Amino acid sequence: MYKSGMDRAYNVSTISVLNALRDDSPILTYPYTIFDETLVCRSRRELLELHTETNIPPRLLVTFKPKRLLLHEIIINMVTLIQLEDEKEMRAKVIAMYEAIKSALPHEVFAEITKNREQTVQQLQASLKQIKSNRYDAESKYVQQLLAMRIKFPRISDSSLIKLITDKLYSEHACAIIRDKVQRAIQYNINQEILTSIAPPEPCSRVSFMALGGQASGKGRAVTILHQRAATKNIAWKDLVKINTDSYKPLLLDSTTIHPKWYSQLVQEEASLIHSRIQDRLFSLVNSSAAPHIFVDQVFLGADKLDLATREEGDSICVVISTDVETAIERSYMRGEDTGRYEDTEGLLRGHKLMTQQIPDTLAKFPGKDISLHLIDNNMPVTDPVISIMGIEVKEQRIIIYDIAKLHRFIKKTIINIDTEMPSEIYDEKSTLSIPAYLEPLLILGFNITFEGISSEAAERHANAIAFHMYKWRDKTSAVPLGNTPKKMGPHA
Repeated sequence: MYKSGMDRAYNVSTISVLNALRDDSPILTYPYTIFDETLVCRSRRELLELHTETNIPPRLLVTFKPKRLLLHEIIINMVTLIQLEDEKEMRAKVIAMYEAIKSALPHEVFAEITKNREQTVQQLQASLKQIKSNRYDAESKYVQQLLAMRIKFPRISDSSLIKLITDKLYSEHACAIIRDKVQRAIQYNINQEILTSIAPPEPCSRVSFMALGGQASGKGRAVTILHQRAATKNIAWKDLVKINTDSYKPLLLDSTTIHPKWYSQLVQEEASLIHSRIQDRLFSLVNSSAAPHIFVDQVFLGADKLDLATREEGDSICVVISTDVETAIERSYMRGEDTGRYEDTEGLLRGHKLMTQQIPDTLAKFPGKDISLHLIDNNMPVTDPVISIMGIEVKEQRIIIYDIAKLHRFIKKTIINIDTEMPSEIYDEKSTLSIPAYLEPLLILGFNITFEGISSEAAERHANAIAFHMYKWRDKTSAVPLGNTPKKMGPHA
């Protein structure tokens, strides 16, 4: 039975990036920030042409004007280099740094970047003519770029080819100049003891904390748990690099200027680009053995984040929040009413479904790594204590199930019908997964399951169901190596 107001809460529409790019979005008065020509270098028409000819996602085709790149670089460097206790402190310091650098930088810096872009276009046009006349310098970087990009996109027009390479070279050049200015300013503030840099730990003692769960699941509970885990390891929260796409959005778009139901979506693409660049910066720090502890707040247990977390023998502690999608839809709508931060319903359904589906598959890609995952229930008032559903220890190949009924409720989200327009048809009941079917990617690697907090009779019944599922799996597949064959399981296998 759906709660009152479910129909209204269910109907928060999705803004398609491609529709917005093609000029047939119903809300063109509110453009995505990546299509705002006061911020980016290309018109929407030019981006559409590039997307049509290359099939590259629109957000990866966008190039930002120098002052916007300045804001991006400040966010990236402040987040990855400076002690910050929370989002409020991060945003305040980013804004202060942006205003200080923008006013201090000579106009000539931005003018030089723009002039370099114009010169790049001229060099590419000249090089393209040389290639066509078969009289070109093979050592020229412009010739090499043109030839390589033509191989990658053989049907691209000459004009789009030049635009694509111009934007690539412009971004590299502009970011290098602006990054240098930003890092010099930050270092000056560190020297003046205005800012404090994060001291990286020894690589083998680096820990990544991840709060995961579908939109509006209530990940605040996961953050509280991770705060406590960090404290037990004597890690100060301000010494963690915090990765959270939503935290960058207020720096990129004033929510009071946009209809609240669309604000979060319209800035999502740009905020995601910053998120990706922060992650790239962290990978470079890991590769130089200078990476900090990190905290990730996102929907998915991404393989990219686990790769980052477990490099150089790093540990990863993940807390996944389980909230029924019906409850999440209502919570999201009520949060939107209070704060102006809505989630579109289709995106929320997709997030909850895919987040649930990919957990076993993702963990199975990291055998032997020090990854702990704790699934907890949040279908309760905030004043009630947390209830554990399942724990997974990847290095030990161990799964602990604490609450079978709640685990079934969580797994049910794998059959969410994303395309339905009716709240009463959220689930495709014909495709329900069993517990062993859900955990199969881990079971076939030899993970053992134990049950805690349930009767020995119920535990043995479920253990036998899992053993039978694996027997059928082995029967359908080729021979399984002896070491990977799951053992017969009892209540405390």
